Amino acid sequence: MWDGSVFTVTKFDRFARHMAEANEILTGLSGHGVLFGLGAPVYDWNDPFGRLFLQTLAMVAECESEVSLADLATEYSVGRSTIHRIIHGPETPT
Repeated sequence: MWDGSVFTVTKFDRFARHMAEANEILTGLSGHGVLFGLGAPVYDWNDPFGRLFLQTLAMVAECESEVSLADLATEYSVGRSTIHRIIHGPETPT
């Protein structure tokens, strides 16, 4: 990659699973003048809004990767199937 390149991913959670990992990669890319693209939008790690937005996405990705259906079910006192239905929608009859 060279200065002005755009490193693009389609989903942030496929890019980094933890805040520290995202910060390290994005700082390295930025140090080489490379911008970060998430789908069509492009974010500049050196721009305060871009940095805030990408750090927020990294926090969400980290939470999503650490919380299991069982953890959510316990926290909300419901069955795992209820959490699964909320996330994936109701099953359609075949």
